[in-house]
Amino acid sequence: MTPREPGRLTEREIEALVLVANGFTSKQISARLGVGMQGIHSRLAAAGRVLGASSRTHAVALAIAGGFIDVAEIHPTNR
Repeated sequence: MTPREPGRLTEREIEALVLVANGFTSKQISARLGVGMQGIHSRLAAAGRVLGASSRTHAVALAIAGGFIDVAEIHPTNR
């Protein structure tokens, strides 16, 4: 496994953060992506560490500010 570049999120981490931004719970994200709850928690925790976030909401805000998430991807009413 090669180390990742500092400040870089994986596609899977971004995918999970976009779903969080759209109001999905971890359980809903797990079902939608076909990944176990532990996998979702791991992705979100890793994204939080990379971004220096203190919560899921903070991670989403930092991901938007950092250009990892386009606000056009956020449609909380379309769950």
